[in-house]
Amino acid sequence: MRNQSYYLITFQSKNHAVLLYTILDSKQINEIQLVSTPCSLKVGCSYSLKVLNKNFLKDIVKEAINAGINNYRIYHAQRINGKLTYTEIKLA
Repeated sequence: MRNQSYYLITFQSKNHAVLLYTILDSKQINEIQLVSTPCSLKVGCSYSLKVLNKNFLKDIVKEAINAGINNYRIYHAQRINGKLTYTEIKLA
């Protein structure tokens, strides 16, 4: 089975996830998807942003901070041989 990897940004508020997605979409940052937050990561929100390319994370975080969204978590998701694991990461 093929290995898969992506990044997931979770929020405490569903509204924050939708707001940031709308801001990024209006700026034509198309490397994101609005997805349901996995049950294992639920932090009070039903939506997260899925980011396929790590290079976009800093820009996305910058937009979040500019929008007043300061409470979020970033996870690296990896599917290895069918098992999906999430590891929280911090941006330098």
